[in-house]
This record gives sequence, C-alpha cells and structure tokens, in this order.
Amino acid sequence: VVEDPVFLLESNEWEKLAENRNIQQIPSKYVLCFELVPHIDFQNVIDSLKKQYNLPVIVLTMAINSTLKAEYVIRAAGPKEFIYLIKNADAVISTSFHCAAFSIIFHKPIYSLLTTHAPTRIVELLETYGLERGLINNGKATKYLVEPNQWDLIDNKIFNGRAFSIDYLKSLERHFE
Repeated sequence: VVEDPVFLLESNEWEKLAENRNIQQIPSKYVLCFELVPHIDFQNVIDSLKKQYNLPVIVLTMAINSTLKAEYVIRAAGPKEFIYLIKNADAVISTSFHCAAFSIIFHKPIYSLLTTHAPTRIVELLETYGLERGLINNGKATKYLVEPNQWDLIDNKIFNGRAFSIDYLKSLERHFE
C-alpha cells in the first residue's frame, strides 16, 4: 500500500501551485469550511467553531443547493484556490478526505464530519497522524491545538511514507521496463 498521491509532493511544491490562484479578497485569518458532501451538522459545527476561534468563516462549496451560511461563500474555485484556502486557514472543517490531507500537510487543525462518502478513509487518515480529536461524530466540535513537536512527528511520518511509496513505485517501473 502506498500513500495517497497528495502526500507524494512536499508542502512547498503544493504552495507553488497555489501562488497563481484567482481568488477574491478574503480576510487574513479565517476558518475554512469545505462542503464536498452535505452533512446535517455542518452549520452547527461552523457556528460553534466560529465562536471558539473568534474568526470569520469562509464556506467553499460546489453544491448549488447548499444552505450553509457564513461571512464569505465561494461557489467556484479550482485546485489552486482550494489549496490556497486550506494553506492560509487557521482551521478547516470538511467532509473531504483530500481536504483533510491538505490540512495535515499545511499544519491546520482539521474537523472532519463523517458521511457515508468515505468515513473509514478519513478516520484512518486522522488516526494515522494522531489527529482523531478532529473527528466529529455527534455534531459537536471542540477547538484543539496541535503542538509544534506533534507537527514534527507528523511531518516525519509523511516523509517516511513518501520515501517508501516513491521507492516502491520506482521498483514497479523497473520491473515493467
């Protein structure tokens, strides 16, 4: 088993991609909510974390019928904007595995609402990096911080997983030459 491809690039490589983003003016500090799959508890979690962080919320959604309310709602964004918004957020709320993965890469507390979309994958991801405090099962989210030394351990785990995965993929390539 190799790492998800999002972990095969280093954070600075992802940051370069986000440099040429096309995004409207947003606040310098915010909580990002990415709605990939609707969830009944999304608005409650948004409202709760907005109070706990004392920051405005940006909702990024592609759902035409989304009912989520926040100070900023972005309905159209590409990969560059997606990465930029995660990289610059103070915290992230989502139902998306890849949003959680990028949050980890950019050292952002992630709050994951579980859906039938990919719950096991998100749970395993957060547990792998010791961030299961961000799993939201009961509709309630409590602010948490990740200490710098924990981010160092997470980065080391990502580095080792990346090295193993790249070596393995290269060995497959040699095998089929």
